[in-house]
Amino acid sequence: LKSINTIILIFPGCKGDKIVFIMDESNVLDSGFLERMNTLLANGEVPGLFEGDEYTTLCTQIKEGAQKAGLMLDSNEELYKWFTQQVMLNLHIVFTMNPSGDGLKDKCSTSPASL
Repeated sequence: LKSINTIILIFPGCKGDKIVFIMDESNVLDSGFLERMNTLLANGEVPGLFEGDEYTTLCTQIKEGAQKAGLMLDSNEELYKWFTQQVMLNLHIVFTMNPSGDGLKDKCSTSPASL
């Protein structure tokens, strides 16, 4: 799952590709999934997804994308901020849920960014 999330974020965040990710509630693997998706929708990131060497590689990819966009960003903080802005601009998530299913109201209330 981590590699899928990484790919889903790199294309819109570094390359500016527009992506629509369609998921059904039956694909939810654990209870924390909705929380991570809510954070992604609200902030353009999943905390802890990129660490160590992965973060360094990501910053290199972000810098290349920013330069293609005509930006000169130097610090990793500036690069990562631009990355999350690009993710929020270019990544769209369609999450389908059964309205007659148990707990729909609770799921929606605990994940307001998903509405």
